[in-house]
Amino acid sequence: MTQLIKVLCKTCKKTYGPLGLHGSSFESLMKCTKCKDLFVLSNEDKTCPNCKSFVMLFDACPNCSSKNTFYRDMNLPDTPIWIKFKTPFSCEHTTETKIYEAGIEECSKPGIMFGNLVMIVWIALGAFALSILSPIIAIIYALFAVIMIVFVLRKLLCTNCYYYGKWCHIGWGKLATLFFKKGDQSKFKTSIGQKVAPVTYGILTLLPLLILIFSMFQQFSFLKLGIFIGILIVGGYSGGIARKKACNECKMKLNCPNCAA
Repeated sequence: MTQLIKVLCKTCKKTYGPLGLHGSSFESLMKCTKCKDLFVLSNEDKTCPNCKSFVMLFDACPNCSSKNTFYRDMNLPDTPIWIKFKTPFSCEHTTETKIYEAGIEECSKPGIMFGNLVMIVWIALGAFALSILSPIIAIIYALFAVIMIVFVLRKLLCTNCYYYGKWCHIGWGKLATLFFKKGDQSKFKTSIGQKVAPVTYGILTLLPLLILIFSMFQQFSFLKLGIFIGILIVGGYSGGIARKKACNECKMKLNCPNCAA
């Protein structure tokens, strides 16, 4: 039986629907922040049916981003009760964590080794770039990278991931088991790590690039230019090409706010 619901945001007073839910684990309530609307879509459909923009799992009002959202079962017209959504979104028709069934179970070892090698080269180039300014700053940069990548992000993200204890695209699911106990997959999407990760990689990339630009204005050298180009290439590959491929094959991509697929 199709469940018809209306959604109400009590902050901006906007309503959405009726929306038809079929009780299937293969569909989700999605939001488009460009159209500021809600849709029921297949788990494999990641685009808005109106503007073709990327859509995300519904976790807040697409109009004002408030979590003060409620739904009403339209199959019960004589019972006009608004029920508050849980956070993360859950209702009778959904499970808290949606696994992308077509995703790969584990990645190949050569691919994992290459991904880690690229990451090491990326950090090494960044540290070398900062050593131009100060060896102490370069050491702090390298320590920051190791602490955040090996420990902090593994705790915040990998412990709550499907790939905990498994060979994910860069092997960090296995790494996390060496230091931390398994967490809760339902917390993966809302983990603070989803915000900390892009900030961390942004710092590791932009800081050495900015230092190199400043240094080249003071005294140009082809060595500095080569390091600059190297960071762009390696960082672009790791954070762009490789990341998009990994996200496209990941079983957690339906729950990941930072998914690049």
